[in-house]
Amino acid sequence: MNEHGSGGTSFSMEAAPTQEQNDTREIPPSFAARLLDGIPVPDRPIQVQRLAKFGELAGNLREEGRGNLAEGAEKIIGAFTEARTEVELPSGKTVLRKPHLVIAGGFVRDTLLEKTPKDIDFATSLNYAEAYAVLKKKFAAEIERGEVSLVEEAGKNFSVLIARFRDLDQEYEIAAFRIDGDYSDGRRPDAVTPTRYAGSDAERRDLTINALFYNPSTGNVIDYVGGLKDLKEKNLRFVGNAEERISEDRLRMLRYIRFLGKTGFMEDKNVKEVIQKHAHEILGLPAERLHDELSTVLATGSAGDALERLHEYGLLKEILPEVAALADCPQGPPYHMEGDVLKHTTLVANGLPSDASANLRWAAVFHDISKPETRAEEIDQGKEKKVSFLRHAEVGAEKILPILNRLKFSNEERNEIKWLVANHIRMLGEFTNMRESKARELALSPYAANLIALAEADSRGAVPVNPEIKEKNEMVLKSMRERYESIIAHTVEKKEQVDAVTKAVNGNEIISTFKKRHGHKPEGKRIGLLKARILEEVHDNRITDPEEARGVMERIISESVLQ
Repeated sequence: MNEHGSGGTSFSMEAAPTQEQNDTREIPPSFAARLLDGIPVPDRPIQVQRLAKFGELAGNLREEGRGNLAEGAEKIIGAFTEARTEVELPSGKTVLRKPHLVIAGGFVRDTLLEKTPKDIDFATSLNYAEAYAVLKKKFAAEIERGEVSLVEEAGKNFSVLIARFRDLDQEYEIAAFRIDGDYSDGRRPDAVTPTRYAGSDAERRDLTINALFYNPSTGNVIDYVGGLKDLKEKNLRFVGNAEERISEDRLRMLRYIRFLGKTGFMEDKNVKEVIQKHAHEILGLPAERLHDELSTVLATGSAGDALERLHEYGLLKEILPEVAALADCPQGPPYHMEGDVLKHTTLVANGLPSDASANLRWAAVFHDISKPETRAEEIDQGKEKKVSFLRHAEVGAEKILPILNRLKFSNEERNEIKWLVANHIRMLGEFTNMRESKARELALSPYAANLIALAEADSRGAVPVNPEIKEKNEMVLKSMRERYESIIAHTVEKKEQVDAVTKAVNGNEIISTFKKRHGHKPEGKRIGLLKARILEEVHDNRITDPEEARGVMERIISESVLQ
């Protein structure tokens, strides 16, 4: 099996000059063409880098707690290694060859960056039916027992095989090498043509660092598009012409922003100009795709940095013009000297915990969205300007509803994000001095932990006019968290007490006590009535001692009269 997609003459480390691990070697087009049995290849060199055979990488995965991922991949690799399929050469001759199987995309990129891969996707010289036949034959017994399933993930013009291993809780994508046709809708190819040449498959992919292939048998990484060089130099580029790649799928503009955050690589100035030029076309995509990709962008790296890039690349004003408009809303003394509202918003988003939920990240983006329409200036008695935004939280909570609907947020997402936006000021300005009942209502909300995190990020994302205000803000945050934790601790303690009391007067205890007092078991309906009466008296009198609760139970049962 060779590295270049034909399944022809074997290209191994013995077939060329020796190479140390992680060294990159260039294969001339003429040599590559001979290896490919005459299949046309681009008139440029191919880069090959020695990594390690998959057995060694699988060992690394096991050490990192991803043993199941490695095991399933080894089974698929084994199936393709044993298989033989008919291949028709350009000469017309048909021969039996071992199918070509490579690992593609994120696994290769992350392994080279010394990061733990999350999944493993395969690409092969076989078409869908041929790949299905190989795995069905190999795993016939496991399929019969329901341990393995082979599922077709059908697209408009192309099907991908999904192999699922139930006992490992893992699934793997196996896709044929292919050439994409035109993208008339800017979303998906009008037609797809299978190919035996892996290089053609690499050229249809989005980013060079995502277009690398790894041969698990030889341990070689094969690069047709310059991805190895970009990884080494930490450049983020599209495969080939950026404008063409973006015209094929406009979502790639958002993916570029996401990978800037994911990798920390340098942006390509040409790509930035192309995205700015075509940013208006992003609205041609379905709202669901925009919502999903934006949520992923905000969850990758620092949400504030992502928001800033979306603004710089011209995408924010197209997708979220209400948020982009925050850049035109100045703030000011005494609380906000950091810049405009968008600058503050990016600081707040960056100040969230690293494990912040998607809803919390979105709430940070939207939390001050109504500052432009609530902005007011006044001159105090000392003749100093004071900028305020009265009721911007309540107004903002209503303003975001059309946006959430427009981007197809679920009801659950809308409810939490709206609640967080509506209450973020209450935690900072009111919570510490609230009546106990109101404070408990806020603190015991299922969204309260996110509200605390948002309030802390909001306060620390502001640059007040003097350090005294900053110090006071930190004291407010400390008091806020202490009161929140006190309410939670008291609630947990009370729940434990209630649970202990409830256990002391459970159904079995009632039956046993009733039988001792009256000589027989009570009827089922009476048990429920007695329990309700006992618990009502226990709770009304705030009884927390289980023995005292049993005394109440015995008295009520003794007083009960048979009907």
